[in-house]
Amino acid sequence: MNRATLLVALIFAIGTFSFVYCRPSGDGDGDGDSDGDGDGDGDGDGDGDGDGDEVTASDCSDGADNDGDGAIDCNDTDCARWCSSTCDEGDENTDARCSDGCDNDGDGTIDCNDDDCQGFCGDRENTEDLCTNGTDDDGDTYVDCADYDCSEFCGGAENTVALCTNGVDDDDDGYIDCDDFDCRDAMVGQEADATTCNDGISNDCDPYIDCDDFDCGDFCHSDCTPTGPERGDAACGNGVDEDCNGYIDCNDRSCNRDVHVTVCGDRETNCTDGLDNDGDTYVDCDDNDCTYIEDTVCPCEEGEECSEATCTDHTDNDDNGYTDCDDFNCSYNYNVPSCPFPE
Repeated sequence: MNRATLLVALIFAIGTFSFVYCRPSGDGDGDGDSDGDGDGDGDGDGDGDGDGDEVTASDCSDGADNDGDGAIDCNDTDCARWCSSTCDEGDENTDARCSDGCDNDGDGTIDCNDDDCQGFCGDRENTEDLCTNGTDDDGDTYVDCADYDCSEFCGGAENTVALCTNGVDDDDDGYIDCDDFDCRDAMVGQEADATTCNDGISNDCDPYIDCDDFDCGDFCHSDCTPTGPERGDAACGNGVDEDCNGYIDCNDRSCNRDVHVTVCGDRETNCTDGLDNDGDTYVDCDDNDCTYIEDTVCPCEEGEECSEATCTDHTDNDDNGYTDCDDFNCSYNYNVPSCPFPE
């Protein structure tokens, strides 16, 4: 063998040794990674993009977006062969959508891993026994009547004198007896005798107790003989407690809240002149006097309780703690005939 041939053989041997020596451990295909797919990206899918594919049964049920295309498992068209049904879009809140292997609402969670499926997975809290056992049977953190699934087994009425005085939350709304607005109508007239007007409680569910309640006028201040209502300029300026409620003349609400009584101060009776006629710093419709006067030109605005409609809807529209006729804005309002003017 001449020198030239020997030199070529030597160079070939050294090059082969270097190639073998520098190859990473486990790289069986020589592409620089260890996944054996020959594309060098390490994800094993052979396409060279490094993002993986969603093409196996395992890929299509692991709750991950393996190929980075924004679609997970059965929502990815690449998974069609592994999914038994077509994924329909919509809220994930039915038995079908909570068991189809699809992320129907696109929030990244599937079936029972989706909070929207609580109530459709595992036990259900939907029988009278399950709704009265003090247990969160379906694992949705709501127990018995606090669970919407129990609606049909909860929520009786709390709207009679008996139900409104038994110390029980009969309608399961979180409010008991007089704390429940449903009891307001049922208890009207229940503080109207010598016993209930001297027992230290509000028997009729209004905010007034015993002799502070106008309903008790005939049973309080026994040294006083009622002669009639305390209304009008004459009765509100004579120094006499006509209704025997303990309040005389302008100290009586039936005098100081009546827009037609003038002896207790000026009233804003002209509600369109742009003037503060009674000197209370309120002008025209900003003055309550203009809300109470008959056929007022001032509308009852949203969030107020001062009209026939808002004073008869069983709602505390102005959030002042008093509803309908229990609210002075209704009971002393000449535009609300459903609420008798307090005597």
